Amino acid sequence: MKRIVFFLVVVVLSGSLIVFAQMRGGGGQRGGQRGGGPQMSGPQHHPDPHHGQMQQQQERQQSRTHECEQWCAKAREEARHLERYCDSSRFETATARQLGRQLSERLQAMEEHHSALRERLSAAEQEREQKRLEAMEASQQRWRGALAEVERELGKETPGREAVRGRVRSLDKELKKFQKEMHALEDSLGG
Repeated sequence: MKRIVFFLVVVVLSGSLIVFAQMRGGGGQRGGQRGGGPQMSGPQHHPDPHHGQMQQQQERQQSRTHECEQWCAKAREEARHLERYCDSSRFETATARQLGRQLSERLQAMEEHHSALRERLSAAEQEREQKRLEAMEASQQRWRGALAEVERELGKETPGREAVRGRVRSLDKELKKFQKEMHALEDSLGG
């Protein structure tokens, strides 16, 4: 039990450090590409005085979508951790339920970030991205359903570890689809 707690602490701290480094522009696949280098947006290059403001707004929006995508990546990591735990020889119902609650909380936070992102989109962005946003909403409904199945199985008096593992695997697949849609939205808003 102590090893599991220690492992969870190490995973959470490592993930936090990675996210923090990416937010500061210190690496990662896309995180290190933002913020660095000379800015080419100035009146001498763009006669439109609002160009700088529009570019800053676009960068903030892209940063928000990147943050939502990071929340989704973290939720997928937690789902895979729960799936691996179901395979372990030291499977305990209480620990599996605790991991399930943590996963549920992570998904709730991700959902809140996603809702806030959608609210911040301009009317033009919402119209332009309508199909993608609808696809994301459908995907969100599917992973909510998969999460409900995980929670239902974990709520049983004696949850079956194989059943939990299978339901978590389904949840991870749905989250992967959602993450791809989020990534595509990030690319679209950035370009």
